[in-house]
Amino acid sequence: MTLYTAWPIVLNNNKLNIRIGNMFSLGKYRIIFLNALSFCILASCSAQNNLNSEVKIKNSEVTKSNTVLTTDFNPEEIECIAVRNIIDNSESKDFSNLSKSTLVRQAAYGALSSKNYRDIELTRIDNFSEKSNSEILQILDCDAVMEGEITQFKNDYLVAFSSTKVEISLFLKDENNQLIWKAHHLADSSDGNIPLSPISLLTGIYSATQNNSEEVAMQMIDLAIRKTIEKLPDRSVLTYDDTEIIDIIDNISVNDIENKSELRKSNETPISLLSKGAYEEALVLAESTLKQNPVDKENLLVAARASLLLRDPKNAVDYSLRLLVLDGNNADALSIAGVAYLNLKDFKLAEGAFKKKLKNKDARSSDFYNLGVVLIAQGKYVEGSDSIFEAGNLAIKNKENKKIYRSFKKLKQLSDTDPYANRLYKELGKSVHVFLSSLN
Repeated sequence: MTLYTAWPIVLNNNKLNIRIGNMFSLGKYRIIFLNALSFCILASCSAQNNLNSEVKIKNSEVTKSNTVLTTDFNPEEIECIAVRNIIDNSESKDFSNLSKSTLVRQAAYGALSSKNYRDIELTRIDNFSEKSNSEILQILDCDAVMEGEITQFKNDYLVAFSSTKVEISLFLKDENNQLIWKAHHLADSSDGNIPLSPISLLTGIYSATQNNSEEVAMQMIDLAIRKTIEKLPDRSVLTYDDTEIIDIIDNISVNDIENKSELRKSNETPISLLSKGAYEEALVLAESTLKQNPVDKENLLVAARASLLLRDPKNAVDYSLRLLVLDGNNADALSIAGVAYLNLKDFKLAEGAFKKKLKNKDARSSDFYNLGVVLIAQGKYVEGSDSIFEAGNLAIKNKENKKIYRSFKKLKQLSDTDPYANRLYKELGKSVHVFLSSLN
């Protein structure tokens, strides 16, 4: 166990500079500190003797983190996880300008992408906010709900230094609302420098930082979430990768909505419904409009998007092809068709769609990534690895954190068996490290 003295610690630009004072002049405080530490150690030992025998407990440091697994928890039986409410019970006025629950929920949702579970877009979940956990799992065809609690979110101002503490607990509940997994972690800035991790790209915390005074708190959220999600047992394989179609949601821009005249007549339009996660309603309304005007490009695109988001790739292909008949170079239609063919395992057609899309000037990181996945599925490992490597570099250039991690993770998987992919993985890893250092 590492002991921390009460020497003055000053936080400056995310680096801890330790100013060692006269330890003799702090003798009184050192005695108080050591007595308190001894009490905490004895208390933690006592707490270990009272653990519930019906669950399996894994502890790293009892005062820092622990994991609770029900005895019948089987990650292979959990394919999908929906991240719902995070309750703030910290009862602290510190960092009152931060939307703590929202930040922690977004971080948990992002970090969950590092595991082989299918997750549900937060806007999609929020569309059913009035539903119970059991109801929402049935509607979304999902297996478990993740909820959480913030128990500490504060600054401690001690005699010699101050520290920022963020303590988070996450819970996993099944379709019967029964607890099947629980973990928590206490992140404390006084523990020292925060190690960089590629998973930090997923939590979104670095990009959310707005000013220096709140930067340490943001990093503590990142650390607490990463350490908590690390304890979640992983599935052996991800059967349906929804990250392939996240861009379809990201591409619904404010301009798309503001530039449509029908939106000025009604708040409920196919695009607005799609953007807030009401995919079923968006599809119904788009199809209704298409009956009146079968060549309406906007609603053909909405119908294709909604179909893919509803995991109906055949319907997505149909609407995409109808749009491509009218506009053969429509970038969004090509992307949707490519992803739909990919999920249908029609790799040749998927490859053709992505390659045609990449001929456009507005090629995105996701286009290179998806093409790489298609090529690898056909055994073209060198060409596929090159495409994923290009996706990672383009994501770094555009500062698209989640896409950086996705390419990095894919090359890591390939590197275990393919020497060429291993070389690209190491090369991209250097660029990722530089990028993370620039954020830190």
